[in-house]
Amino acid sequence: MLMEMLLMMLVFAMAAAFCIQIFIKANDISTRIGERDRAVFLAQNAAEVLKDCGGDMDKAEDMLALLSEEEYLLEICRQEGVLPGLGQARIIVRSKQVPEETVFELTVAWQEGL
Repeated sequence: MLMEMLLMMLVFAMAAAFCIQIFIKANDISTRIGERDRAVFLAQNAAEVLKDCGGDMDKAEDMLALLSEEEYLLEICRQEGVLPGLGQARIIVRSKQVPEETVFELTVAWQEGL
């Protein structure tokens, strides 16, 4: 009788530990998704600013300075020679805690000379 109770308590403890691990993993995933969503929002705003400025990087940088967030680094790499009359750039959002880690990357294109 005592062995059965101890065995049931052991199974219950293992199930409880497993459930706690699931909740911890779910919290980690939720945190990462929230960070990625903020990075996507920042990249989309940067893309809209870049398109609005017609690819003028200096003007875009001035406007993007107002949008910058404390936890992310924003990198814009202009790409040349894609198609005539079409400007293109890559927007890379990195975490300030781990700068070599790319949180989100977006390619944006706009029509030049309008």
